[in-house]
Parts: sequence; structure tokens; C-alpha cells
Amino acid sequence: MKKQIITKEEIEEVKNRLPKRCAYSTIAEMLGGKYKPDTIKRMFIQNRTMSPLVLDAAKKLIDFIAPEGSHGENEAEK
Repeated sequence: MKKQIITKEEIEEVKNRLPKRCAYSTIAEMLGGKYKPDTIKRMFIQNRTMSPLVLDAAKKLIDFIAPEGSHGENEAEK
């Protein structure tokens, strides 16, 4: 299996789009407790190596909260 390279810019981009509250605990729950919320937080502040599983779960959380193409506009108002 080839090791996935994750850039600091990619981590920062995802981190900036995460909700301010409960994001790390939500990601931990999504991963079934494989990582603790504090460990995930340390991955995002780059004190630990980012796991591709954590980054993928964070992207799924962002897509769930604000799907691509949705910018807070109500479809009925268009």
C-alpha cells in the first residue's frame, strides 16, 4: 500500500472549514473511537502525523454540514 502524502496546506484548509465546536469529538465518533478527540486535535494543529482516515472523516463531516454548491441559499428563493 502506497503511503498517502498529506500537505500542511490541505490540513489547514480542512481545519478552517470544520465547525468550531465538537468537531474533534464528532470525528472520533465517526471513526468508532479509533482515535480520541484530543489526538485528532493534535493532528490538526500538526503536533502529530495526520492520519488519512481522520482527514477523510473530517472532509465527510464538512460535506455533511455544508455540501458542495450549498452556500446557505434557500432553493425556494432562487
